[in-house]
Amino acid sequence: ADFGSADVILAAVSGGRDSLALVLALSVLAQRGDLGSVVIGHVNHHVRAESDQEAAHVRAFGERMGLPVAECHLPMDADRRPAQLRAQRYEALTDMARAWQATGIATGHHAQDQLETILLALVRGAGPVGLGGMPRVRPLHGEIALVRPMLACTREDAAMVCGLAGVAWCDDPSNDSSESL
Repeated sequence: ADFGSADVILAAVSGGRDSLALVLALSVLAQRGDLGSVVIGHVNHHVRAESDQEAAHVRAFGERMGLPVAECHLPMDADRRPAQLRAQRYEALTDMARAWQATGIATGHHAQDQLETILLALVRGAGPVGLGGMPRVRPLHGEIALVRPMLACTREDAAMVCGLAGVAWCDDPSNDSSESL
């Protein structure tokens, strides 16, 4: 999918370095006129004790950036499997994108995430298609595309971008698990 000066992009933001660097980059594109606007989308699963603090951090970041923040609080339930949480997160992000008339949902998936995805596929016995990793762009729902513009970037690149912008991030230990992809 090609995005242009009329497109609204919903950036999926956890509060971690990857998603905050994503917003910083998308904001530059919007300021240059290459994108219409950026909306921050945050999904709070209430799974960890830090969840509410991270949501507050994302709201403060959005205010600092002058960007709207769409937030969804998902009820706590007994089923906290990563695949279930991921499905709930994408459903919530899709609802936010519809509400803001966004044509794309951008995530901060980066090069290490891509490598982990490929290695997991290899371990699981995937064939050539499965070993291709995450696509940069894929249809998500109707006219809404899922976009991963940072697949060529490293976590260190994201940390550098945040550092240069003077932006602090939240560290989520579950980000060290490939199950969250």
